[in-house]
Amino acid sequence: MSHQAALDLLETPPPDIALPPILAFLAREYGLHGTLTRLPSEKDLTFGLDTGAGRDWVVKIANIAEPPEALALQAAALDHLAVTAPDLGTARVRRTLTGEVFPRIHDEAGAAHIMLVVSYVPGAQIGGEALNAADAAAIGNMLAGLDRGLAGFTHKAAQRTLLWDHRRLPDYTGMMEMIADPAHQALARRALARYRAAALPHQGALRQQIVHNDFNPYNIMRDEAGRLGVIDFGDMLQAPLVQDLAVALAYLVPRGEGALGHAPSCVRAYGAMLPLTKLEQQLLPALTGARAALTLTIANWRAARNPHRADYILRNAPSAARALARLDAAGDEAAALLFAP
Repeated sequence: MSHQAALDLLETPPPDIALPPILAFLAREYGLHGTLTRLPSEKDLTFGLDTGAGRDWVVKIANIAEPPEALALQAAALDHLAVTAPDLGTARVRRTLTGEVFPRIHDEAGAAHIMLVVSYVPGAQIGGEALNAADAAAIGNMLAGLDRGLAGFTHKAAQRTLLWDHRRLPDYTGMMEMIADPAHQALARRALARYRAAALPHQGALRQQIVHNDFNPYNIMRDEAGRLGVIDFGDMLQAPLVQDLAVALAYLVPRGEGALGHAPSCVRAYGAMLPLTKLEQQLLPALTGARAALTLTIANWRAARNPHRADYILRNAPSAARALARLDAAGDEAAALLFAP
């Protein structure tokens, strides 16, 4: 996928298909019956399917601009994790009655859209909760388990161009002009400068593998027993392993009272399961700031282009700005603070 195609994907509206033909398709192709409830999704048409015993399945009808190989990457990763990390709390792919993973459903205009059905990960998103240090440690523990489960997994589609990739941040200098708050824009530009100076020259020396790349609290579910699960594998790609941890930290730095919020608790738990190299430890603050800068930049750029959806698009921008402010204040001490006992 080219850079322009990645931009187009976010700007292409989700499929528009009425409920009756979707229900008929699910019955015919999957043998599934129930009630559909629309779920929020950035680019796809997504539903929960309640078959009478709770919301048992998630039905995703992919954006027509989504490359089929990207969807194949997601399904293959879930199949891989079902073997390598069966207790982790990830969805399972549901195949059709004839064994297909990606049947096509047509809209009223005759356009074909790929469908993917996966099991429902039970619980509620933790993003809206007041998280504490123990929660952050649980997040770090689960992410380490996920990254260990993905180790050795390969897929040709993982070498992809994605907006949400730290390594793309230098390409977004012009987009930063769309950050409406001058103070926030200055924070994003300083984060970019630190990333360019500290992290970018060392990308080739970092451990690489396929990563989730969007391990934030809004993609983490917690059930009534306190068990965590993870959803939304749509931003997966081949990248530095430590980038996955940096994504999680960008959402934990602004939470909590410490200088870097609850991020140190997450780092300690992650490192206990999957130790970081010395270089990864050194670069983690710059990578965390890069993710927060990505969030702030892309959100403001999209909000300017879609003012009718600005509130939804900008929902994570204040948190990203707080993360950048805390990392900025920590300066050269950020790495020491992240790894403080």
